[in-house]
Amino acid sequence: MEKSPMEMNETDVITRLLRHLGEDKVALLKAPTPPEVIEERKIRGGGMVSYIPGSWFIERMNEIFGFLWDYEVIHEERDKDQIVAKGQVTVRIPGYTLTRKLPDGMEESFKVDGIAIRKTQFGGSDVKKKSGTGEVMDLADDYKAAGTDAFKKCCTLLGLGLDVYSSREESNTKGGPSKQTMETLTHWGEKLGWDKDKIKEYCSTELSKPFEEVTDTEALGLLPKLREKAQGGA
Repeated sequence: MEKSPMEMNETDVITRLLRHLGEDKVALLKAPTPPEVIEERKIRGGGMVSYIPGSWFIERMNEIFGFLWDYEVIHEERDKDQIVAKGQVTVRIPGYTLTRKLPDGMEESFKVDGIAIRKTQFGGSDVKKKSGTGEVMDLADDYKAAGTDAFKKCCTLLGLGLDVYSSREESNTKGGPSKQTMETLTHWGEKLGWDKDKIKEYCSTELSKPFEEVTDTEALGLLPKLREKAQGGA
């Protein structure tokens, strides 16, 4: 049985703080990404890929860490076609003091120092240009996109959105619809009253191939149409 805070000695508290951050925070960091926040976008070379908007990561970080975090772009590089940003997320866990009464009536106190957890990752964005003229459209927006991409990748190192982005990496090597893509298809299919067999049948019919041969990219391409159908579209 886990000790209560007043039963812990200093080693117990520090170990728990460093290893768990509190059970509530661990549970929120490891929770599956809600299917309704997952969106799709076109990728270079064709096809679609799942992604999570940066605003969702901000909301979750605020909810979990109570605004005791910050994000900084610590380095940027640009060539004519792409911007690369190196970002760093810092989470601050404040210190506190525990006091307990000893059997002889005396009180014992000890202080737990605050700590900072830092996660660093790279992100990038294409420099968007006008078709035909090659004129840069909005360089500031491109820098923002690169910084946001780095921010989201830092957050995945803490566990947020990791199920979505890890499934993307798995699909690149294994082929076939990823687990996350299937969960998102199921989410929208259930709004139509479909079970998993009906969803598989829908994929097979739309793509004119057996479901077992449907790739992750092809399945992602069906999501916008399925979502529109579930929301009452044509």
